[in-house]
Amino acid sequence: MGKNTVQDAIYLLSCAVNNKKAEPDRIKKMDLTAVYSLCSINSLTSAAYFAIEKSGYEPDEGSKAVLEKWQQERDKSIRRIMLMDAEREALCTFLESKGIWYLPLKGIIIKDMYPHPAMRRMADNDILFDSDYREQVHDYFVSRSYTVESYCCSNHDVYQKKPIYNFEMHTALFEDFKSKVWADYYGDITGLVQKKDGKNFEYEFLPEEFYIYFLCHAKKHHSGSGTGLRTLLDFYIINRYMSDTIDIDKIGDKLKELEIYEYENSSRALAQKLFSEEFDFEELSEAEKAMLSRYTDSGTYGTVAQRVKNRVTEDNTKKPTRNRKIKYIFSRMFPSRAFMENWCYREFKVGYKRPLLLPAAYIWRLIKSFFVKSSRWGGELRAVKKL
Repeated sequence: MGKNTVQDAIYLLSCAVNNKKAEPDRIKKMDLTAVYSLCSINSLTSAAYFAIEKSGYEPDEGSKAVLEKWQQERDKSIRRIMLMDAEREALCTFLESKGIWYLPLKGIIIKDMYPHPAMRRMADNDILFDSDYREQVHDYFVSRSYTVESYCCSNHDVYQKKPIYNFEMHTALFEDFKSKVWADYYGDITGLVQKKDGKNFEYEFLPEEFYIYFLCHAKKHHSGSGTGLRTLLDFYIINRYMSDTIDIDKIGDKLKELEIYEYENSSRALAQKLFSEEFDFEELSEAEKAMLSRYTDSGTYGTVAQRVKNRVTEDNTKKPTRNRKIKYIFSRMFPSRAFMENWCYREFKVGYKRPLLLPAAYIWRLIKSFFVKSSRWGGELRAVKKL
């Protein structure tokens, strides 16, 4: 992505979240199609359009079409927020009536820190809840005509219904085989949360714990398939919104313990530099340019290429040698036992919790991947080859 496009997108986003009027003459000089594309893959079209609309910019014939798409995205984001909020409220009413404790997560909370909630486009509702009531929650969604996309396959169940409803109901925040240190920390959240005012069973993170969970979740994606520019904007928004309640120095040791100290420092510093005032791309250090590029190129949900690079280079700490590439391919063909037990629950029911059938599960996974997901494997192999 060209640096001018990145700088233009960040300018619009900065104006939007800081309630600053963007300059129409500057917008006129932008390649709006390229800026729209960058914002789109990072789920930020709505936020950027707020700045364009407020600027008073009058589009010429060449930019009318893309601005119409931009406005439609913003309007859809507003409608999505309203529908999702109403549907989530119905779920919360059910959980309260059944005495089931629950904890809304991530975007549900962060969107309300923005000047307008629709600036942060929501794809789903993430909620942690009492796993003892997994079946009752499943039956609730089925009774409301949701499709069960995933149930008892991992640490979260997925329910979807047209046109836009998507719920991820978490029974745990992290799984052992992905990050034991985080799974251990969040194994018992009793001391990390407090009951929300006016509710009997809804909980919320203590302020600093909310930030710590945001960091762990962001780092998980950043070190996996990557995470996009929206995460950097979240860094800026959260730190501004919670400036009186987050004491970084106070929680520094905890961040180190959870292996997110360096990530927090570098991402927060970059976000502050990008969004607090108009920035000059050339004033960024080489490390900051590389980090920004990683964010902008990954998009909201990451890429296969970024995931492969992260795994092969261990998050840029190792060189992508031939041995490391071979080790990566082998690990993808024969993942850990914990991973396979989780996979068996979803794909090989007969082998679930039957150790003697684990070799058969490995073989079945390879066969299934070859015939069903050959294009995905091909993409991974090409990504390995390019390193």
